[in-house]
Amino acid sequence: MKTLKILLALSFLNLIALFFITLGLPERVPTHANSNMVIDGYGSKWTVFIFGLLPIIIALGMLIFRHVMNKKKIITKNQKVENIIFPLITAFMIISTWLPVSLATQNNVALGDRVNMPIDLIIIMPMGILLILISNYFGVIKQNHWLGIRTPWTLSSQTVWTKTHRLGGFTGVIGGLIICLFCALGFIFKTPTLSFVGLVIGIT
Repeated sequence: MKTLKILLALSFLNLIALFFITLGLPERVPTHANSNMVIDGYGSKWTVFIFGLLPIIIALGMLIFRHVMNKKKIITKNQKVENIIFPLITAFMIISTWLPVSLATQNNVALGDRVNMPIDLIIIMPMGILLILISNYFGVIKQNHWLGIRTPWTLSSQTVWTKTHRLGGFTGVIGGLIICLFCALGFIFKTPTLSFVGLVIGIT
């Protein structure tokens, strides 16, 4: 998990950067925007810093899990997939921490004002890309009790497990492409609602 350790170090550097950014913000900043990119929530500037803790928590949790479970065969047989999926999730979380920054650094915006930047591209597009990348590896996940699509049917039959994950991988890639397509359309036509519509369609 060398890559994950590197990303953990980057997560700490990211947190330090967020700390200094937070120090320069006003006490109350925009913290949420709706599907039309209209500000509908304000809060403490330290919300920005707190979000920076998430990648660290996730990366540490994954490393601890691998350290504890490393000797269990049912876990080690999926290590190659984990070595790809875990860092992807951590990298996505690092990117996600800049969404609050994007909102907080908007100047002279109040409740009901529209955000003058494509925040949907900052967060939703990477979600679509992440879904595509992870779904590509669904078909090679070996039967286990914690990673993948775990139901009584998939866990009781290797054949059902394999077919379910191949289908899940295919539909996941399609879903990710739909999210990216709708994000692009939302950006082109300046209709951010399309990005959220694509997100809902893509994950259902």
